[in-house]
Amino acid sequence: MVQPGDVLNITQNKLTVNGVISDIAVITVMPFNRTNWALLSARTGCPANGPVRPVVACPQQQCRFSRCPYQLEKAPAACG
Repeated sequence: MVQPGDVLNITQNKLTVNGVISDIAVITVMPFNRTNWALLSARTGCPANGPVRPVVACPQQQCRFSRCPYQLEKAPAACG
């Protein structure tokens, strides 16, 4: 996942993100709708969807993203 501040370069038909050769997939997204977003976020266990956004994400929680869209770092030890 590309994050704000990442550097993208294309050289010799290769894409690099922050100097690392990467693939990119373009996905279709829908326009923001507050009701749909609330339903979607209620169905995930993401700690950033709660009333208070934590600094780290619990490593026991499964996330589909290799890089957190909320830029949370994974905690090195089990969370309580």
